[in-house]
Order: sequence, then structure tokens, then C-alpha cells
Amino acid sequence: MNDARPKFPLRDEFSLNCNGRTLNAKSMLRHSRELAEICLKLKIGRLAVVGHDPISLSIALVALHQIGGEVLVHRGQLPSGRGLVDELKDLGVNGWFDGERVHSTQSGSRAPSTFGLLIPTSGTTGTPKWVTHSLEALLSSAEVKSSTLAGSKFLMSFHVATFAGIQFLLSAMTAGAELCYTEQNSISSLADFAHRFPPNVISGTPSFWRAFLLAMGKEAALLPLRNVTLGGEIVDQNILDALRSRYPETRIRHIYATTEFGALAPVDDGKAGLPADWLERKDMEFQIAIVDGHLYVGGKRASQHCAKDTAGHLSEGIVLADTGDLVELRDERILFKGRADSMINVGGHKINPEEVELALLDVPGVLDAFVYAHPSALLGSVVVADLMLDSTVDRPTFRELALRNLSKTLPRHKLPVRFNEVTSVDRSVAGKLRRVKMHHG
Repeated sequence: MNDARPKFPLRDEFSLNCNGRTLNAKSMLRHSRELAEICLKLKIGRLAVVGHDPISLSIALVALHQIGGEVLVHRGQLPSGRGLVDELKDLGVNGWFDGERVHSTQSGSRAPSTFGLLIPTSGTTGTPKWVTHSLEALLSSAEVKSSTLAGSKFLMSFHVATFAGIQFLLSAMTAGAELCYTEQNSISSLADFAHRFPPNVISGTPSFWRAFLLAMGKEAALLPLRNVTLGGEIVDQNILDALRSRYPETRIRHIYATTEFGALAPVDDGKAGLPADWLERKDMEFQIAIVDGHLYVGGKRASQHCAKDTAGHLSEGIVLADTGDLVELRDERILFKGRADSMINVGGHKINPEEVELALLDVPGVLDAFVYAHPSALLGSVVVADLMLDSTVDRPTFRELALRNLSKTLPRHKLPVRFNEVTSVDRSVAGKLRRVKMHHG
């Protein structure tokens, strides 16, 4: 093993807590050394790890960093059929780790000599793509960077196989925190976990925070939170204000990040969107621009992740790549409107479902919303909304109330023709709404 390699920046105070069962840094390092020796013996240079288990992933990260290999974070089940094994081979994987054993897919091809992480994109609007990240790039944009958080409790709400989940894990490892997670990972189980092991740091999507605050009830304000971060979806002003009212002394930030481009700087001014002056600043590790309503990102950090098929925009010699996010300038802010690839066509009108969802979240009693297309013989598609409603909503009058509120900000063709009350909405492991299928029910 090459002892000349720089050590993985793991603090001694780091530990993992799964439903009350803990693994400390000393034990994790021992398992990592054992895994590294096995990978060297089997000549494995790119190792796949099943993505639902932070313990397996943590061990693999340290092990492959030791020997100069790559970790591919696989969100699915462990390879059992021939098809999945072939998929791993196509990705250049020559072994996978199930938390207990290492399985070899190819012998005699060690491959990479430098450490890297292969992370799948969210795949909410299509097939996920694999993006390679260096440890340095991930650590430079890690959500929490404070040695004063050693011994703190981090509550994991993200699936660990997502970009946000891996960043949160790395933040805990390098801060020397106790990372708490539950295998069920439902809102109710996370709320119960927070009752038993009150966390100091939580990061989640706006949808997570809305549901988590509801599940915690009055006890939410009693959590000893020092850091709160939001990301993964459009962060609206309502959820920022709700968090600030409950945690007036807590550091609250939202972060714009994508698997392809990494994370930009955090926004901690309490306002939705990005500061408009970022368009002019040249002192950051990235540059942004708005081209035809799309947000473009480039610079030192973003350039290494730009996909080959992404349309580029040249700004002062720097190639900026299209993120696919639609934005607008308003009141000195860059406000997000949704994804360009999720538009609904209603009689020739292009409608962004995320814009309608944000408007629905302003309607009293709406806890969560999912807007999608429904086939129409006359218009091609119409807009339908699945809604989670709280117990205070008067169901018979809700439609009238909702349409009256929506009409204040949305034109007629963007209004849903039907509201369906549901108990939950379909989200990916990244916590994002799935927008692949049109409803045919």
C-alpha cells in the first residue's frame, strides 16, 4: 500500500449512529485498511458500493483513497442478475462491496491510480448520468466547514447515494461529527430519530423541511440546531421564513448545486434565489450568466464537470455550460423558475410545473404539491395537481380558494384543471419530484 499518499481528512471524533448502533472512527479505519488490502489483492481499482448504507460508503471512501482507486456510488440493489453485473462492467467496475464482502467482476485490471467518486445524477427527468468528482472538489464545496462542530450530531435526510448526501457525509467526517441516520429514512422515522437524538445540523430539500416541521410539531423549535441548510429543489421564501421563525439564532443557508457542476457558494441572507451581483463578480471560484432565460455556470470548479454534450457559452474566455435551470431577474435576485426539460405544453403554451407548484405552496393548507401533464384530446395536455393538505382545510371549498389564490399570480392557461388529494408525492432518492411520466389515469 502506498503510504506516501495524503491521508483521508477524517477526524478522530467522527462516528456513525444508525438507529442507536454506532461505529467510531477507529473501527471504521480498521475496516477500511482491510478493504484496501482486499482490493489490492483482487486488483480492483474501481469499486461499486450500494448506496443506501453510509457505513459501507464511508469505509470504501477511505479504503480507495488509500490505494488510489475510484468509488462508484450505485443507488440500486446489489448485483444479483447478469444484467446488473454487465452494467457494472460497462462502467469499468471490477468489483463491488456489500458492506461485508468484496465481489470481483473482472480479474487482473486494477485501473485508476488516483482517487475519485462517480456519482449518478438525479435522473428525475430521464436516465441518470455518471459524473466523476475529485475529493478536493467535493471538500471545497462541502456544506459544513467548521472544526467547532466536532462531536455535534448531524441528521442525514438525503439518500447517501446523491450528491447532497455524499457532501453531507463528507462534512460530518471532516468536522468530526456524529452522523445520525435511519434505514427507513421516512419523515416519521427521521422525526422520531430527532426526538431521541436531538441534532445540531440538518440539511434537506424544502419538501423535507416542510414535512419535517409538520411531523415534529411544537417540538421542532426545541431542537438545538446550529446549522440548517436547504438544497436539491427550488428554495422558496415561505420555507426560509418558516425556518427563521422557529430557529432565530440558527445559521440558515441554502445552496445551489448540481451533480454535474458541484455546489456554488451558500446563500445566507435569508432571501430566496441567488444575489444578482453574482453575475458581475469575478472573485469567486465560479462564474454565472443568464442566457435566454437559462442559468449558465463555468469557472475553475464547474469546468471539470461540464458534460460533453452541454451547449457552451463563452464569457471572457471562460466556457459557461447550460445548467438547464430557468431563471429570471427580479428585485436584485436571480430567482429559479424550474427546469427547461420539465415543461408542459398546453395548447401551444409552455408551462413550467415548478412555477405552478410554488404558487400552490402559497395556498393556505397546502403541505406539498406535484404538478404534471394529463392528456387532452383538445389541447394535447392540461395541468393537474396532486396535493397534500393539512387537517384544517375545508375540502368542499378548497378548489374555489385555490383557484382564487393562484389567479393572483398565474394566467388562466397555467391553472390546474383538477386537484387530487394524496397522502404523499412520488420523489426520487434525491428527494426530488419524479417528472418522467405523463399521467394517463
